Amino acid sequence: MPNTTNLNIPYPDSNALVSLGYDQIGDVATGFDAFWTFASFTSTIAQGGTSNIGKTVTFSQRMNHGTFVLWQFVFTMTAAGTAANDVILTLPFNCDGAGQRTVLGTGHIWDNSTTINYTGNWVRDTASTMAFLPDGTAGLAARWGTTPNLALAANDIIAGCLIYKKA
Repeated sequence: MPNTTNLNIPYPDSNALVSLGYDQIGDVATGFDAFWTFASFTSTIAQGGTSNIGKTVTFSQRMNHGTFVLWQFVFTMTAAGTAANDVILTLPFNCDGAGQRTVLGTGHIWDNSTTINYTGNWVRDTASTMAFLPDGTAGLAARWGTTPNLALAANDIIAGCLIYKKA
């Protein structure tokens, strides 16, 4: 007979604990799968006057429970944006947070034409959108596309991992 153990997990937005019974370590994942579910999400990507820029969804999975959102994504661009404008992505769920500098997660933009990989943070733009703030830029408002002054183009890659509070 297997040795059964209980795993107590705090339930979001309450003081209750959820007790998941499992017989072996592998069964813990089964308990979490019942509690957390992943779903695909395709963001709309815009830059300046170019909205819904063509892309291939290499990977994009989001998960939410209560007010907690986790989203991991990789998009490969198939069309171009408009230089001198911020790159803006829609979020799977509106985010809570004040102002345009709330950090939602980290990521990178690979500029295929210059072979430069820009790392930085994805920051709140509006409640439903985010922009990319690369490391090493001058000022908190220097978002990718404006600083540096570049346009998305075919074969550029946009990636990130976000954890944020849903509005």
